Amino acid sequence: FKDYLKNRDRERKKALQSRQQQGEEDELSQYERLKKKPIAEMTENEFKFYMMMKERELAQEQEKKREEEAEKAAAPTEAAPPVRARPRAPEPRSSGEAEGQSGIGLHMGLPPAVPTTPVSHLKLDDVARSLIDAGLAPDYLSYLHHKGERAGKLSAAEQELLELIESDPKWKETLDDLNYIDRVARKALSRAYLYNPEELRTKLNLKFDPDLDMDYLDLMEQLHRSLGDKVKMNDFRTMVDVLGEGGARAVKEILESYRAWKFNLPQSDAGP
Repeated sequence: FKDYLKNRDRERKKALQSRQQQGEEDELSQYERLKKKPIAEMTENEFKFYMMMKERELAQEQEKKREEEAEKAAAPTEAAPPVRARPRAPEPRSSGEAEGQSGIGLHMGLPPAVPTTPVSHLKLDDVARSLIDAGLAPDYLSYLHHKGERAGKLSAAEQELLELIESDPKWKETLDDLNYIDRVARKALSRAYLYNPEELRTKLNLKFDPDLDMDYLDLMEQLHRSLGDKVKMNDFRTMVDVLGEGGARAVKEILESYRAWKFNLPQSDAGP
């Protein structure tokens, strides 16, 4: 009878582990699907799930970075520092790194919930900065804008958070930088479209009709689909051959800040 109980417990544990593993795989599959879906088309539950998974992904990346830094610090050095060497001051750390992960998940649970009662000890300006530092401001602002359009209004906390993000100096600087690199990228692509359309097709694998006016947004979307948001060095060298170094760097920065660029696109210059 004891053997029966042991085997039963073992089988139950295996079944539970299998269900947990299947659940994690389903979550990752749904997250990958939502990555390709425009924010405006997400339901509220889909957006909450997307933000939760995004936060988990960022936390895992930061944990991996901390482990790598700890391994480097633990590795023996070639030579010991002088006995009387003055210790260096610790390097400043961003608010997100100091907390160990982006601040919203640490205090607020599943994003994008916003504290609406006085019991929350996290201030909204801290939430706004955490969203900006974690690279989630474009997604959250898109969510708030579309929610406001659908519902007619936002809660007081959501409205305040939206205003805090939009008025934040770091966020404004990010948008200014995006406007500049957008102009540089437009000019580089326009020049190549006019004088070297064949190189755009053969080297960058872009599809278009050269007899029509350039569709800048379509070209950037094609590049993002093919290169992703982390441009490899070989792909960057190819872009330099076609667009020149300045244009290639601008396109690379856009691809690596794609969601923020896409969010800011209506505010950027209409053309080169």
